[in-house]
Amino acid sequence: MKVKLILPSGFKPTYSYSDEDNPGTILKSSSKTTNFYIDVDETIKEGEYKAKLEITYRMRMMRRTHTTQKRLTSLSQSNQPLT
Repeated sequence: MKVKLILPSGFKPTYSYSDEDNPGTILKSSSKTTNFYIDVDETIKEGEYKAKLEITYRMRMMRRTHTTQKRLTSLSQSNQPLT
């Protein structure tokens, strides 16, 4: 499984590939946590912004990609995590 955060304008990965994670195999009825490190441009106003979460996975020898919308909350001038 591979997870990639597709960021809106004003947001960028902190370093190369910090907008991607490979959590590995996730068994049925289980979960895993992924972490992303992103920088927010100083011109971005506090508020909510939409990003996409692209999830690529395999099911029985078939490769599938699923993209979903995720909400980012910008906390200007703060070291708090985005949710």
